[in-house]
Amino acid sequence: MNRLSACFFSVLAAMMMSQAASAEEAVPLYASKIVFRTSNGVIANEGSIGGTSSISGGMNVSYLHYPSAQWALGAGYRADFDYTNKSTLLSGVFTLARWYFYGSGTRVTEPSTRMTSEWLDDFGLYLGPQLAYTSYYFGLSPVDPNKEDMLAGNFLSIDGLAGLDFRFSRHFEVNVEGALGLSAFSHSDPRFRIRALLFTFGISYLW
Repeated sequence: MNRLSACFFSVLAAMMMSQAASAEEAVPLYASKIVFRTSNGVIANEGSIGGTSSISGGMNVSYLHYPSAQWALGAGYRADFDYTNKSTLLSGVFTLARWYFYGSGTRVTEPSTRMTSEWLDDFGLYLGPQLAYTSYYFGLSPVDPNKEDMLAGNFLSIDGLAGLDFRFSRHFEVNVEGALGLSAFSHSDPRFRIRALLFTFGISYLW
């Protein structure tokens, strides 16, 4: 009987210790990001009238949420400029995902009742898709500039992303990214089906 009691209390103590350990297990917290970047590159019209144009000094702002250290989901706004013609060629909103195949994507904090640990890799490499809804403006019609026939409209595109995050402090990092247009679907004018090759560079803030 004493052995049975000892066994019972041993199992009970083990269960209590296991529950206490589970209660003390860290629940990781992943820092979100706000990314401010500028873009440069080339856009090509694969619609019926063709043509290419270079863009520079574009604005790109996005927010990234990290459900884990390797995955990010985000949304943002972009505006790409043609300074030669003093116009905004492309502007619109986008959603994206990042998968970090090397290094972590963001700062990870693991709190517990005893101590809080924090870690962040020096840099991370990622790939991902981007879905964008973009408006374009190429000026007035070259046939008759006096007519209100502007070369403007919108389209939906799917892009492939590849990039690098390089951290230089707890809250700041440098981001370099390339975006290649994989497919574009014109919604307003069959003459325009825009694909872009863009390179973006900027700063991310982690909090």
